[in-house]
Amino acid sequence: MLTDAQEHTLLGLLRDVAAAETSVELRRDVGGRLMRLLGADYLASYVWSPRGECFGSRVALNMSDANLTRYEQYFQFHDPITHRLQVYRRATCVEEVMSERDLMRTEFYTDFLSVDGLHHGLNYFAWSGQHNLGDLRLWRQRRHGPFGESERRVLDAVGAALTSALTRMAVPNAGPQPSAAWAALTDRERQVARAVARGMTDREVGETLFMSYGTVRAHLQHIYDKLAVRNRTELSRLLLQRAPDPA
Repeated sequence: MLTDAQEHTLLGLLRDVAAAETSVELRRDVGGRLMRLLGADYLASYVWSPRGECFGSRVALNMSDANLTRYEQYFQFHDPITHRLQVYRRATCVEEVMSERDLMRTEFYTDFLSVDGLHHGLNYFAWSGQHNLGDLRLWRQRRHGPFGESERRVLDAVGAALTSALTRMAVPNAGPQPSAAWAALTDRERQVARAVARGMTDREVGETLFMSYGTVRAHLQHIYDKLAVRNRTELSRLLLQRAPDPA
């Protein structure tokens, strides 16, 4: 039985699902309300890119930007739980795929999760066929205890509505105009984009720009997200269309 406050939060959450216009807006607003509804302390949300083979399009609440950047550049490639959770098409507690004791022995826990205080996790991955549309990763501090079956069922129900909304948003659109999109990139992202457009592999980009392989992959995913492209071919085509850089 939900309390009056929880019912109010749930109604607001359903309004967010109906009103949101972008994936980032939807995951941020729904995730924030779910934190209050389920007693979570932290939220992270990403979208898996099968072409880039990495997670991008970050949304996060109550987590440090520096720690999440380390996740994107290194720890997502040394993550013992997320890909196991990703195969489930329902809300799943982290303890279902790895025991608390085993998780605490991993580098992923000691050098990433525990830095911000994450201990007990509950995840939902939205799928449309074989396409992953995004996820919600809710976490609690250790002292607040694990999520229970009632919280898992609530996330499952909300997740179904989230999946429907994300499926609607996944319809292709024209995307940003080339010059405007290029301006949204950081200087480092532009360097990576130019190198990739010249045909360099990820490892060649890293060697040329003095970056680790994981950093190159993270930059590339950010570029894909910002330019609304799906692969290197589309990136190269977009760069050919854009106006030249100012002198």
